[in-house]
Amino acid sequence: MTDQGVIVIIGSPTALPDTSGVHQAGGLAIRVAAELVRRGERVELVGRVGADAAGDQAILSLSRDGIGHVALLRDPALVTPTGDVAHGIPVDAGDVQLGLRYLTSFTTVLLIDPLDSSVVRQVTEDASFVGAQLIIVAKGPLPADGSAASAALGGGSPPPLFIPRPQVEGPEFDALLVGLAATERGAEAGV
Repeated sequence: MTDQGVIVIIGSPTALPDTSGVHQAGGLAIRVAAELVRRGERVELVGRVGADAAGDQAILSLSRDGIGHVALLRDPALVTPTGDVAHGIPVDAGDVQLGLRYLTSFTTVLLIDPLDSSVVRQVTEDASFVGAQLIIVAKGPLPADGSAASAALGGGSPPPLFIPRPQVEGPEFDALLVGLAATERGAEAGV
């Protein structure tokens, strides 16, 4: 494990029932976080769950898996999405700003499926402020040139890396994101 700080993943978990009916945290953010933790990295999740039984069980599974969740917001007005095809609760710019203020040392931020450009701007600003690498994963059209996108978003150093989210995800895509998050940290360490 490196001592350079934390990898922050911004993406809300879903709740997937296991064979005993207990919910486990699921989704792309969780799969990537779990693999990074297995590799010895410190990972913190920024996102939202409902203040319900499925959300409570998902949070407990994050603890068991060693995934940090001090910046995971619980919202009593929402229900935690469950099932294989569910997407996590979207986070807005205020959620991101609040979540990142809980974290004092991060070197890489992986932003999954930003709600809108205000979220991208907020994360770009926060990552740039601490000099963290930003990796943005989103469906739909992405800027072809990260530096042009960074300028359009008000800067960012280093410039964000944009990765299109495929229609069908598999272990190869998860491995790509894990590798990018780990590589960005390794590049900073001179590895």
